[in-house]
Order: sequence, then structure tokens, then C-alpha cells
Amino acid sequence: MIRVFRTHSGLKKAVEGREQSCNPVSGITDIAFMPFSKNSLLLALKASEGIFKTDNFNINITNINIFIEKSKKDLILTANEELSKIFGFKLKSKPGNSDDFSICVKTYDNLSNDFLNNLFNEFDFIVFFLALGAVARLISPHIKDKLSDPGVVVIDELGKFAVSLLSGHIGGGNEFTEHAANILGAIPVITTATDVSGRFSVDMFAKRFGFFIEEAKTKIKEFNKASLNGEKFIVYLNEDEWIKGGFDFNRYIKELKQYAGKYSKEQDFRFITSALKLKELINNSITPLNLIIISRRAKLEELEELYELDGFSDKHNINVAILRPKSLAVGIGCNKNTGFSEIDGFVSSVFAEYNLSLNCARNIATIDIKQDEDGILKFGEKYGKFIDFYSKEEINEFIEKNKTCENNTKSLCYEYTGAYSVCEPCALLSSKNKELLICKKKKGNVTMAVAVAI
Repeated sequence: MIRVFRTHSGLKKAVEGREQSCNPVSGITDIAFMPFSKNSLLLALKASEGIFKTDNFNINITNINIFIEKSKKDLILTANEELSKIFGFKLKSKPGNSDDFSICVKTYDNLSNDFLNNLFNEFDFIVFFLALGAVARLISPHIKDKLSDPGVVVIDELGKFAVSLLSGHIGGGNEFTEHAANILGAIPVITTATDVSGRFSVDMFAKRFGFFIEEAKTKIKEFNKASLNGEKFIVYLNEDEWIKGGFDFNRYIKELKQYAGKYSKEQDFRFITSALKLKELINNSITPLNLIIISRRAKLEELEELYELDGFSDKHNINVAILRPKSLAVGIGCNKNTGFSEIDGFVSSVFAEYNLSLNCARNIATIDIKQDEDGILKFGEKYGKFIDFYSKEEINEFIEKNKTCENNTKSLCYEYTGAYSVCEPCALLSSKNKELLICKKKKGNVTMAVAVAI
């Protein structure tokens, strides 16, 4: 299996042959350290060593780049010498993990807008060892929004304070700041209102459980403000929807409750699993009320029924946020050179037929001979976090073991790919599920199937 991730700078091949791993690689973390003196360089190296020792490389791949200005030749020499001392033998002595952690020194001419723009586009975290005001002026032209900006952390020259400056929630800046501060013995400085107040935040909730927030910019602001004001929340999941597709609903909702329970009293944060109870609770509630719906369904009948009630808008001051769990593995098979628009159109139509939101697509899965297919790659970049490519041997072994379809060596699929089937076994392999949510569908040059990741 080859897993290719969507990152800031595009698709990146991350892992091969890990399909049997208990903890398959789930992401790539690219970190840029920006030291400007020998002391801050030593801090960057210490932080790198700490990350290497504490991060779980069976789950994430970590790439650290230490950027030094070309004119500072002594600093570059020191960096390479210290890297050799710190990591020279340790990387080799950690079996199986040497490919999951990389660290290198890179040089740049100056802090030009082009250079800084590249940092913002290519890295998940940027750590400046500078004064806070100087960093604020440097990065201001490159800030876009909280949904796409990297986490930016500022650490002072002596390593006394680590400040989360940008993208503290969605970008993970607050968590990374606390992690770096713990390694360096620094004081973490977090100024996000919900963190300081110890209150629930919808964007951190979404980040923790991998939810896509519809109308995110507006809803994050509305719901976090409501949380700070101590308003009531309802989290709604329709149990009838979640028990399909081999999913452990009881364990899932228990984890959601445990997370929410850290931030609120039970009477202020209710979990509802039936449409009838939701309607009753809203009719008897004291407003304002904030409703979080977690659903894979594109069309939410319960919500439409609520809005159709006589006087609903006048009687109820209610905010609604729809969170889409990124939990669907979409298996795809296609003929050679099938275009993006045909794949996109067909998959979209099937999702609409089954009332599923494409915002719930976690990843695409297909056979490895499609690694260079432009249509597959573009579809994978648009939907989901990564693409899984499986060899014909892996697919056929899975089919023979699980008897998911006939071992038909005379089929067109076998003739052109060497695999008995593609979309269904790839969806199941990637999701680690034994049950399909949507069985094989075919139109034109494309086949597809969907399974719930477990």
C-alpha cells in the first residue's frame, strides 16, 4: 500500500507497505524553525530532539527544516555539527522509524515576501526565534484565514516564553506551543479566549474528531462566542444513521461526551440521538440554544421539519452548526485516462442518491497502477485527506481471504489490472471495515464503492 497525503504544498507520498500496521500513518507534519543566533539555534535543535523523542512516528511523519540565512556561515556550520552529534546515531538506532522523521538545514537569501509566502504554503508550523512585534510585521502580508494559515509560534532569544501567535485552534498552534514549551522549559503563552477560560470551542472539537465544519468562518465565531457566554448546547446524532456500515456508535458517542464533559455541566451540554427527542427538547428549551448536528447525510429532514413548525423562527433563538465526520473511504476504479470531471460527476451523483455529503469523504482508495492518473489525483486532492493505492496482490489476497467477490480471471478488470475487483476491496482495505456502506456502482468509465472507516 502507498498512501499519498494532501499537504500545504500538494500531494506527498508518505508511506509504503504499512497496510498491516496497527497504527497506519495518518499525516505529515512539516515544521520550519527560524533561528537567528547561536543561542536560538541551540533552542531549535533542543526542540527538534524533544519532538523526535516524544512524537509517535507510527502515526505521523515529521519533517523538520531549520532555516538559516546564507550569510551566517558560522551558524550553518554549527547547525550541521550539532545535528550530527544529536541525531547521527539515534535515527539509525530507532528500528522502522528512520523514514518517519527527517531533519535538515536549509539556507535562504533574506526574509523576502516570496520566501515567507513559501513558508506559509509549505509548512504546518513555523517557529520564529524573534521578538513578537517583528514576527507580526513579517507575517502580516501572508495571513489568509484561520482555516488555512499554518500555526505560527514565537519563542524569545533565551527560550523563556513560547507564544502561540497564529492559527491556534484549526492550525494546531496552541497545542504545538505547549509541546515546544514543555521541551524547552519555557512558559507557554496562549491567548485564545476559550482556552484561557477553559471553555468548549467548536473548532477544537472538530479538530479532535476530524469534523468538517460547514460555513466554518461564521459558525466558529458564533459558537465560540456562545460558549464564552455560558449558553446551552445540544449535540445531535441520529442513531438510525450511525448504526449502518459496521460502525461502533456507542463507543463513538461515549468519546464525544467525555470530550464535551471536560468543558461544561451536563445540563448545559446535551446529547440527543433521536429526532423526536430533539424536537421535544427544542420546544421546551430556554433560548438561546446552540445546536450542533453531526451527520453524514446531505439533506437533514429533522432540521427542515423544525424550520417548518409554525412560529419556530419567532419562538426559538437557535444557532445551528453542521459538522461532517471525515469518515468515508471511497473506493474508485476507472479506465485509463478517465478525466476528473467524469469521476467527480459520477461520485457526486451517487452520494446525492444515497443522501451523503461529500464533505464526509476521508480518503480515496484505488489500485496502484492509477498513481499517475490525473483524474484520480485531482479528485483525491479535492476530496479527502489522502489517497491509498493498493497493489493487485494486496487486493486479490484480501478478496480470496474475505470472499468479497468471485476470483474471475476472465473479467475485463482482471485483464487490464490483474485484480479481480478494485473499488469494493480498496474501500474495505482502506477503511479497515468488513462491511460496505455503498456497494459497487458503475457508470461509463468509473466504478465506486464506499465504506465507513473504523
